[in-house]
Amino acid sequence: MYRLLLDGNQLSGKIPLEIGALSNLAHLNFASNKLSRAIPGKLGECSMLLQLNLSTTHSICFILGQKMQRRKSMSKEAQPVEIFTLWGYNGRMLYENIVEATEDFRFNYCIGSGGYGNVYKAVLPIGEVVAVKKLHQSEDDMLVKNLKAFEREIQALTEIRHRNVVKLHGFCWHSKHSFLVYQFVERGSLRMILSNDQDAADLDWKKRLNVVRGVANALCYMHHDCSPPIIHRDISSNNVLLDSDHEAHVSDFGTARLLKPDSSNWTSFPGTIGYIAPELAYIYYVDEKCDVYSFGVVTMEVLMGRHILVI
Repeated sequence: MYRLLLDGNQLSGKIPLEIGALSNLAHLNFASNKLSRAIPGKLGECSMLLQLNLSTTHSICFILGQKMQRRKSMSKEAQPVEIFTLWGYNGRMLYENIVEATEDFRFNYCIGSGGYGNVYKAVLPIGEVVAVKKLHQSEDDMLVKNLKAFEREIQALTEIRHRNVVKLHGFCWHSKHSFLVYQFVERGSLRMILSNDQDAADLDWKKRLNVVRGVANALCYMHHDCSPPIIHRDISSNNVLLDSDHEAHVSDFGTARLLKPDSSNWTSFPGTIGYIAPELAYIYYVDEKCDVYSFGVVTMEVLMGRHILVI
């Protein structure tokens, strides 16, 4: 048996130990039941298991694979630290599948780049396609700095559940490869589409209005429905992705910061040139209005077909 879907059946009690005998099981869904959340040890014998959902709703998955190895004292030849946190996936298996699917992150699988790293397209053995953002690594000091920024991005994204925000599946921090695993959005970035005459022609006025509406909905959610509010800080046409139905999905929270009442919002110069609110050139204080300004620039770009600076 490859797939066992028992969600929404009002089941109660413990998860049967016999499920561990299903050696080919890859997808197991017990969502929206009343089962005990304790995962039986026998389930670990399902070596092919890629997805497990034990949540009380369909929208939240428990962490299936998480491995953390830490050392109190690290020498120059210290053991590598490995962290796997993949929501609904077997972390180590997915890590190996991604490395294999991208041929150890060869350039021909690269579909984009950002401030923290390059983005690759990976086709998993089960046929699912994901976007993998491989983080830059350098010396120890920079590694720690990037890790903190990386953890901030994770914290923000794992709280987000919105149709117009790119979904995060999880992350991996490894001595060799460190990356984020995202939902793959088929058509790519809005900037790329607008720069292609044929793709831009397919983006009629109705679709363009829907793109603007989708970005507005994403920002409204982040600013008003998240607690504490989340500021993106880098809204641009490069960070707006379109799916096969031309629905907009806001991506790249690499510079996102959670606004906490007891923390400072003074920061280094954020965002992409051409989309940054003018006041940030001399006052490095970020709030929701910075995203609104960037959203206005993206809206003009959608309506005019190109960035206002190149017209």
